[in-house]
Amino acid sequence: MHLSIGTDPPIFRGMIQNHAPTASAMTADELHSLQKTFDAICEQRGLIKGSSSAANVARELVDLYRSGIRDRRQLVSMLTGDGVFP
Repeated sequence: MHLSIGTDPPIFRGMIQNHAPTASAMTADELHSLQKTFDAICEQRGLIKGSSSAANVARELVDLYRSGIRDRRQLVSMLTGDGVFP
């Protein structure tokens, strides 16, 4: 499944799906939410989507999500180091 999320070129839209090998276990809503979270993290960290650093973030984001962390603010906080989440 390939979602059209945002206005990014197709190579960037699938970054989250590329790092979620069993994407079929995730709903379209979950993938959309992760994509929005990923976009926010890249923006805050000044990462270029498609870069190796952004790919690492995508991988870490999916791993954290699968470990049970679902709160978007917590995920952003953990992957940006901003310490906003309690």
